[in-house]
Amino acid sequence: MKFLFFILLAAAFYFLPTIIAYARRHNRRLLIAKINLTLGWTVIIWILLLIWVTRGRMEDLVWILLRRIRIR
Repeated sequence: MKFLFFILLAAAFYFLPTIIAYARRHNRRLLIAKINLTLGWTVIIWILLLIWVTRGRMEDLVWILLRRIRIR
């Protein structure tokens, strides 16, 4: 039972940027979910996603960075 709780807690933490994006009805929430699913395991991308969903003005900067590495 503790193991199941740990797995659920870890999954919620991993998808935290996606959960926040959907809760705030972010314009690019689907893109955020896709990136979080595929590249969220990298700490840098996960932090960038978290910043992106919590700060509206950071969206332009993150979008430019994502375009540079050709993720769309």
